[in-house]
Amino acid sequence: KPNLRVEAGELVLRASKKAAMVEKLHLSDLARGVPFVPKEPEAVLGEARVKVIQGGGDPFDRLLLGSESAIQFGQYRGRTFRWLLENDLGYSLMILCGHQRERDAGRSDRGALMANKDAFLEYACAFEKVKEAIKERGQREGTLPGCQGDCLVGFGVHRKTTYKELYEAKDRERK
Repeated sequence: KPNLRVEAGELVLRASKKAAMVEKLHLSDLARGVPFVPKEPEAVLGEARVKVIQGGGDPFDRLLLGSESAIQFGQYRGRTFRWLLENDLGYSLMILCGHQRERDAGRSDRGALMANKDAFLEYACAFEKVKEAIKERGQREGTLPGCQGDCLVGFGVHRKTTYKELYEAKDRERK
């Protein structure tokens, strides 16, 4: 289970200091032209299984395997799903909401990168706080189907209220 960062009762979305260092390394690798070839899903799962076994865990536990699976895209490629949720939840939510939007729009390809994002989404949604954060961000950005007036306000006392609910409210507090 990831150790999600929390401040004042809210999930921390900004990148950790560790994540900032990894991003700098990634940028220097890009500048030097260091190639990164995404691994096939079977290879990622195989490596995760080895790590789980070495750690004394159950190699058939999907959640444990997900925690040790490596990201195959972006600035944190090579890091584990768990590491990414712990160190840059905001980036994770951006990636996962975008991926969910693509799948909801009917994109069905199963290339290595899409399969890796599918696995990351499945892992992330196993944790209620992360699943809720994905849903809230999706609603706030209008990435969920049929979201026109159903997008969350996303800030202040009414942050979990939709714009439509505020507009149609009869009570004095919300008018």
